[in-house]
Amino acid sequence: MTCTGTASVWESLDLHETYAMMNPFGSGWHLDRAAFDESLREHVLAVCDSDISRRSALPKGKFATVRKGRGGWVVTVDESDSNVTKDYRSRWLVDATGRKASVARKVCHGSQCTLITLTRLL
Repeated sequence: MTCTGTASVWESLDLHETYAMMNPFGSGWHLDRAAFDESLREHVLAVCDSDISRRSALPKGKFATVRKGRGGWVVTVDESDSNVTKDYRSRWLVDATGRKASVARKVCHGSQCTLITLTRLL
């Protein structure tokens, strides 16, 4: 859903308003995160080429920890469907948690890490 302006309170009691008209990137978006996550999960499952891939693709669960591993990253997830904690390995790590930056906060300590925010894909 397109968003032409926002009003928010961050780090103070003052309301801060932002309007798309004054933003060089244009309007923003409101995202139904649960619907987006489920849609993404369904699309990944649709392109998996085997039953094993389909069962292991994008499990539902809660992000627990992340750490640098050999050749990439190790992400630990508490899976809600099976009540099991599993480690997943990947060469790439994407923090798609929005302003919460859940992954970045666990990976970056102080100024040891530079974060890049993708605001618009053209």
